[in-house]
Amino acid sequence: MSMDKKQRRQLAGNIAGGIGEALGQTYEKYHGDWWLFTAGKPMRPLKPDEIEWHVERRHKPFVEEGIDKDDPRWWDDPQSDLC
Repeated sequence: MSMDKKQRRQLAGNIAGGIGEALGQTYEKYHGDWWLFTAGKPMRPLKPDEIEWHVERRHKPFVEEGIDKDDPRWWDDPQSDLC
């Protein structure tokens, strides 16, 4: 069975989300910067391109009125204002 690009992206998103959920991963502000937390402990600061990826897709907590990680649009590419 061959998967198209959308199916592969959805599968990869489900796997990544499951791993993050199993590890209790969250994004939190820590000492003024965004950090990845695992099981309630700060692991590492996020890189600027990681933060940008989330902001472009309007993810909470990076965007106050954004979408939750359970929203099916979480892995979608950002919509271009040029179209």
